[in-house]
Parts: sequence; structure tokens; C-alpha cells
Amino acid sequence: MLPFDPNNPSEGLKQTPNSQRSTPQPLCSICKMPMVYDPDQDVCGAVCAMTLHEERLGRINDRLPEWLSAMGVPSRYSTDFPLPAPVRKFLARGDSILFQGPTGTGKTTTMVSVIRELLRERALSTSKTPEKYAFKFVNYNEFFFDAQDVFRTEHDRILDYLRPIARSEYLFIDDLGKKRVTEFVRDALYYVIEQRDANKRPTYVT
Repeated sequence: MLPFDPNNPSEGLKQTPNSQRSTPQPLCSICKMPMVYDPDQDVCGAVCAMTLHEERLGRINDRLPEWLSAMGVPSRYSTDFPLPAPVRKFLARGDSILFQGPTGTGKTTTMVSVIRELLRERALSTSKTPEKYAFKFVNYNEFFFDAQDVFRTEHDRILDYLRPIARSEYLFIDDLGKKRVTEFVRDALYYVIEQRDANKRPTYVT
């Protein structure tokens, strides 16, 4: 609006047309310069987009130990190793994977690296913490005793114990067969694997 002129009252009522008003230009969240690339994005170009991605990835990597601990992954598997190309190919296809080999060859270490990769993908695709029920890490020895204990003390609740394992989005079973497989544990494992296969949910086993 123009300044009010007492000698010409109508002049002070004139307003600048909307088309002539300057709209504040959004600023890039990284370099703080006016957006010149894509105003619908938070950043102005490829370099800033990469910087933003690296910042998010850094925050995610900082939280990985916390998420792995919540899953029950032993802390000794804290080193992050790059995944071999064949494993990446299986992951991209959504295949289940069996890691086998002599003791000390890195089966569990590789599987935990798979967990990290999937957690990163999930965290990058959403602002939320990866859901606890989506990732299930099962140590076979613990499963062996827990399943038998539930069956022995609360026979009618065995499916309540097995269903969350069978329905998790990603299941990781460590040291399968390290302990002698009883008929009951074999049947319990068959139920879990059969349910997952029927619903096309990947399972990763060492």
C-alpha cells in the first residue's frame, strides 16, 4: 500500500497488484541459498541432495547399535562389513539366504551385515524408527529351550509364541542345528518356515 496523501486521499488506497508482489524464494536446507533446482524438494541440487543423504545416513548408522541390541543381536557383532555382491543380489530379489560353512568363517557376521543393510533401507525410506516386529533375530539355542518350555508349561500357548516369529517381515535364525533337534522343535521350526514361505517372507539362516 502507498503512503497516505492528505491532498489526494484516493491515492493512498491503491495496492500493488498480486502479480507484481515478490514471493519469498524457498531456501535450500543445506546451503541456505535460494532454490534453483526443484522448489518441491528440501535441497537445491544434486550436491546438496547427496549431503542431506549422507547426514541422514550418519544419524541412522549412529542408531544401528541400539536397534541391533533391541533385536537381541550379540554386541560382539559390532563391526560393519560390506556385503558381498552375490548377497546383495539375493537381497534385491527378496530371496531367503542360508549361510553355511565351518566355524569362524563369518556366517553370523555376514548375516548381521544383512540386518544393518535392511535397517538402513527401512530408516531411509521413512522418518520412523524401524518397527520392532518387522525384524526378528532368533538364536537357535534360545529358541530350542524357550519353545520347549512354553510347550511344557503352557501347551495351549505355543502358537502365541511361534506366530510373531512366523509373521515378522524379516526373520534371522542364528546357529540352526547347533543343538540336537527334537521332534517337537523340528515341528515348531517347520511351522515357522512353512508359514513364511506361504506368505513370501524372506528368512536368513546360519
